[in-house]
Amino acid sequence: MSFMKTYNGNKFFVTEPQRTKFDLHDIAHALSNLCRFGGHTQSFYSVAQHSVMVADIVAGTPGSTPDDELWGLFHDATEAYMIDLPTPIKVTLPEYGKREEALMDLLIDALKLPPHDGPGQLPAVVKSADAVALVTEARQLMFGGVSDWSEPFQKITPFPGKIEPLAPEEAKALFLNRFADIKRRRKAARHAS
Repeated sequence: MSFMKTYNGNKFFVTEPQRTKFDLHDIAHALSNLCRFGGHTQSFYSVAQHSVMVADIVAGTPGSTPDDELWGLFHDATEAYMIDLPTPIKVTLPEYGKREEALMDLLIDALKLPPHDGPGQLPAVVKSADAVALVTEARQLMFGGVSDWSEPFQKITPFPGKIEPLAPEEAKALFLNRFADIKRRRKAARHAS
């Protein structure tokens, strides 16, 4: 049986992921050390910082909830175990996508994520926020931005403000702090109803 050792000494069982003890700090640590766009950004920019940006965009969307923000924060959590494959590569590997969906289902249970739109599906507000973050990041952090991307990407309005890429340890702290804030607000909302 093959496994991958995690930051906290847990084991991710590649062929039997259901045996894995999933840990918030393993996820935050790994995502903070993974660079977006396969590492082809002008400076290091982590998946953890991207995840916080998505949660921020979701939070600013009218009608969104702390549950939606939590999904925004964890929408790429599988990448802590399966790495961040750029989409043009990922779409050529259908088996990878199936494994990623199965892993997300396990993470939903382990992390007690709120109900969602079904296996492999994210809430619509998170999908939209992820696209806005993608375009914003590409425009600010990649040579040429989105000038040679397809027309739908050209029409997405970027998130306002300048991205200041964080070092991994800063991105990890930001991710964990954002999680704690969302958790607190979810709890308050449950008690209020």
